[in-house]
Amino acid sequence: MKRFFTTILFCVFAINANATDMDLPIRGVADGDTIKSTLKIPCPLCMISVRIRGIDTPESNFLAKCAKEKQLGLQAKDFLISITKGHDEMKVKDVKWDKYGGRIDGTIVINDIDIGQEMIRLGLAKPYTGKGPKPNWCK
Repeated sequence: MKRFFTTILFCVFAINANATDMDLPIRGVADGDTIKSTLKIPCPLCMISVRIRGIDTPESNFLAKCAKEKQLGLQAKDFLISITKGHDEMKVKDVKWDKYGGRIDGTIVINDIDIGQEMIRLGLAKPYTGKGPKPNWCK
């Protein structure tokens, strides 16, 4: 039910603002490719996760398929924590609803750095369009 109301409120907000780019507060890091944020609507409906579009990072929790994936996932998460530290806000470009619902995705820029591209460059993420099989991190 919470996700339903969040979806409705976000749609109304996005349609009214005609926003495809948003400046959102950074409230924490969920994992290597998702940042926690809030919308300017009444809480607890204000909570939202923002997935970095165009990348896949290894899982850092019980979803990891092997110890290597979990270790790599924790490295990606640690990097995202470090790059968001000291920044109160992020720019999310080309905002869209994520295919799993309950979260949005977009290109995330912090301090003029495209976070997804930087993570790919550092080997902490692989390009991923959301279609087809995800990368195998256990090899």
